[in-house]
Amino acid sequence: MNVPYRVAVRSLVVFFLVVVFISAGLPPGVLAQGGPESAAAPDSANPLFLPYVARDGGTLPPIIPPTTNPLPPDTTKELLSVSPDGVTYTFDAMTTALAAVAPGEIIVAAPSDAAPDGFLRRVTAINQIGGDVVVQTAAATLEDAIQQGEVHLRHTLTPADIRSAVAVDGVTLAGVDSLAPNASFHIELDDVVLYDDGMGGKVTADGSLDIAPSLNFDLVVRNWRLQELAFTTSVQETAEIAFDVKVELSGKKEKLLAEYTLAVITVPIGPVPVAFTPVLGVRVGIDGSVHVGVTWEATQVATLTAGVRYKDSSWGPIHNLTNSFTPVTPRLSVGLDVKGYAPAEIGLRLYGVVGPYSGVHVYVKLEADVFDTPWWSLYGGLEVPIGVRVTVLGHSLADYDVVAIQFRQLLLQATTAPPTVMP
Repeated sequence: MNVPYRVAVRSLVVFFLVVVFISAGLPPGVLAQGGPESAAAPDSANPLFLPYVARDGGTLPPIIPPTTNPLPPDTTKELLSVSPDGVTYTFDAMTTALAAVAPGEIIVAAPSDAAPDGFLRRVTAINQIGGDVVVQTAAATLEDAIQQGEVHLRHTLTPADIRSAVAVDGVTLAGVDSLAPNASFHIELDDVVLYDDGMGGKVTADGSLDIAPSLNFDLVVRNWRLQELAFTTSVQETAEIAFDVKVELSGKKEKLLAEYTLAVITVPIGPVPVAFTPVLGVRVGIDGSVHVGVTWEATQVATLTAGVRYKDSSWGPIHNLTNSFTPVTPRLSVGLDVKGYAPAEIGLRLYGVVGPYSGVHVYVKLEADVFDTPWWSLYGGLEVPIGVRVTVLGHSLADYDVVAIQFRQLLLQATTAPPTVMP
């Protein structure tokens, strides 16, 4: 069979994946100081939609040093602006709380109109310019602000929590007006362009994704040091994606379909508000090369727990996985090596700064070579990268990244002879 330099290829790639309920709880003993859970009242400025439980205090009494200054609402309402680099805070007037702050001390605040993610900063200078109060700041961490305390967060993400959204053409979120506590993110894809060579060659995606994520976060600070941290994510996901390839394809073609920034969750450590902003991102892509049209599909059902924890001065992954695949024999005529995937990515920002994150990357990969025996193989797999960026957490530990789950399973192989390839 002749293979021209450029071919018009229609490649239909359909894979269904269901990532079913993931145990959201941490193993006993992960946090030695964890106390019984109690329901927390929603923040009236940023309403929460149950199920949501925050343990605000546990059994470890909070100790907040006098150098940490939580700014009350009557002060944050005077905040006019924050510079794009997050260094300069301009207030409309001097308040009692601002007058009590000295350079070198910490200011911390819950979300406000001018600072929708809240803030945690070290003051370097305070000046009155005209009628305004200009506060210059530098980065600070929870270890700087808290001598002792703990925070525990359990939260299910729903469309009702969306604060802002960015999506590419062809991507729509269904049912965003639903306030149901168990509502999922149902995302429709209609001819979404992943690649366009400008000469008629395109890679497009169609289909839908239904995602119901939740997350847990636990943190303990003692004697100015972060002693324990745990972050786990849970996802229920169903995806039906079709790729249409009309170009000779090589390499990775990927696009961020949508990113949803959700309502801030504020959990107190004593008088210090700890502000969390969950972010859900959805991508889709293919990676490899296609030389001639191909169709393949597979269904995956998986139950997993994935996370990381820091305890006794060391990091370690949290993971558990059971799954199964139901493949369909692919149709193809010559060589290729291509992986189709649709990852959901969950991030948790502290005071707007990147913190813990995780991803659920499910894929179906087809490898074919007419000179091999068997000449094609179909694989299903799952990768769960997870990590913590410690910028706003503390100085006593470094960033941590790990692939908590990495799984690949052979689904099918060719049982017939390959097609004849003409020179």
